[in-house]
Amino acid sequence: MFFGKTNFMTHRYFSDGSERVGMGQLSKYDHVDFEDLKWPWYAVVFIIKGKGVYLDHKGQQHSLKAGMYFQRIPQLIHSTYIDTSEDWQEIFFDFGVKTYEMMLACQIIQDKNLTGFCELSKNLVEQHFQLTQKLQSCESTQTANLLPEIISLLQDCFAQSAKENTSIVQKASYYLRQNYLVTDKIQSFCRDEAVGYESLRKKFKEEMNCTPRQYQQLFRMEKAVELLNQTNLSIEDISDELKYCNAFEFSKQFKKFQGISPSQYRN
Repeated sequence: MFFGKTNFMTHRYFSDGSERVGMGQLSKYDHVDFEDLKWPWYAVVFIIKGKGVYLDHKGQQHSLKAGMYFQRIPQLIHSTYIDTSEDWQEIFFDFGVKTYEMMLACQIIQDKNLTGFCELSKNLVEQHFQLTQKLQSCESTQTANLLPEIISLLQDCFAQSAKENTSIVQKASYYLRQNYLVTDKIQSFCRDEAVGYESLRKKFKEEMNCTPRQYQQLFRMEKAVELLNQTNLSIEDISDELKYCNAFEFSKQFKKFQGISPSQYRN
């Protein structure tokens, strides 16, 4: 509806040309989007379709895919690469440095997480398109008056991101319950979902009051209690069932969580 071979974007300068704001909807086809770019302004890009890689100023790679955003921070060198085997569509917001610093001070944006999850609703994409048209048609002298409306829409987009961050924790907890016997399975989840482990670990701990590995261990212990209560399996058999290396290690871990050994619990 909004995307095609002809890209739609606009920028307006204000405050005697020292500040600017831009918006747009773009389809891209080249593998190298930007390479070793030192962006002079602040921009946040929301990916509607496609996948790629974001290389930050520290040389760390971040996988990108539809339903994510990434930020271009003023004066920080970074690169973005597009996987040309798929169509790429994005919408963006672009702001001058003074507006960026104001939004940072007001905690409207955060520059610690350069990428994140944010699958925008069709309604938000529609609003972005309409506001881009409004920005394109407004006089330069009126640009500053439109800025609060643009920032408000960006806040709505990041509010959607907060919902997505919650859902990624829910997805991770479900994944761990389904794969509780596999050590370090959370790393596979992070690769599949293109999310950094430390970022997920922080969100997971905030919501679940434990780390992903602790959650997996707790669920494993719940299964141990279930087997002790509902079956006549020996401690050795339960240890094998739960993929512990031996009965001693199982008993050691069980006592750590329950305060007593499996034999004492059963008796």
